Amino acid sequence: MVEAVRFCHESNVIHRDVQPENVLITRHGVVKLCDFGFARMLTNESYTDYVGRRWYRAPELVVGDTKYCASVDVWAIGCVMAEMIRGEVLWPGKSDIDQLHIIKKTIGPAEDISLYRTGRGELLPYHMKVYSSNDFFRGLRLPETGIRETLEAKMPASISTDALDFLKKCLDVDPSKRMTCRQLLTHPFFDNFSYSLPDEEIERFNQIRMSQQSSGASGSNLLPQLTGQSPSVESSLSQ
Repeated sequence: MVEAVRFCHESNVIHRDVQPENVLITRHGVVKLCDFGFARMLTNESYTDYVGRRWYRAPELVVGDTKYCASVDVWAIGCVMAEMIRGEVLWPGKSDIDQLHIIKKTIGPAEDISLYRTGRGELLPYHMKVYSSNDFFRGLRLPETGIRETLEAKMPASISTDALDFLKKCLDVDPSKRMTCRQLLTHPFFDNFSYSLPDEEIERFNQIRMSQQSSGASGSNLLPQLTGQSPSVESSLSQ
């Protein structure tokens, strides 16, 4: 999943709808990312803020920011990974207000609340500025945080230190501090995993790209397709 999103980002594409329903696994154990209906080319333009399912939307999307970047996909990856680990949705907000509330209740900047407190929550000041100027939230205040529930507390006791750190690197309220997908792939969480595409798949992809380039079509955004003949992940893992 991380590798698929990395390929999108480095091909100048933002997916904007990473969620469990859009992650497929073939009978051979090959993971595929699907549903590019919300995908956009990365530009410096404004984007639609109402994209993806609420439970997997980054705070900047929920407050209505239209100047976001590819890191919204990284946040969604963290939500999906957390759901896989705990067996249920991490933040099942019933509304956008509720979504913001339960997010900041878990990972609001508690280390120095005085730095971030605005009187209307503990999200980043920029988030709160966008929130306050959004007509959708006019007259609505975020509930007080109350007793915090840390990310650790929401995870099973058996979670590894590396897995928890991986989630934190994805689920940072500050988009600029989230790891990129390329950085995530070098995280210690993946140290015991090794998987690569079979040579024949790489060759097939290169042939398609060269064919498109020779015909004048752009192959820069071509996603490699893994066929049903690809080996299972289990047979390709090495300790």
